Amino acid sequence: MDVAVRGPDWKYNRSAGCGALANGPDKVYTRDMGGAMALVVGVFGAMFLASLAFWIWMLIDCATEEPSTGNTKICWVLIIVFATFVGALIYYFVRRPQRYAEIGH
Repeated sequence: MDVAVRGPDWKYNRSAGCGALANGPDKVYTRDMGGAMALVVGVFGAMFLASLAFWIWMLIDCATEEPSTGNTKICWVLIIVFATFVGALIYYFVRRPQRYAEIGH
């Protein structure tokens, strides 16, 4: 298989994995993804970091601002810890406005 059939984005790679196109016993070609893979990794990395920061913010907010009367604080901390990002979203949209209405902070 030559470059005209493969296209210019196929590069020779001796250590390619199972997704490579073999051309003989010692020639392995892989497709160069260019900047597309870096963009995908960057976008998902940024989304992960943003959700992690939001999760930590809600965990700290719950641990420091939730009143200690009853079991509400420990229940919400457990929900945020075990349900991770979804638990933080639930706390942000359900409990936090309710807490502001009840005690003002």
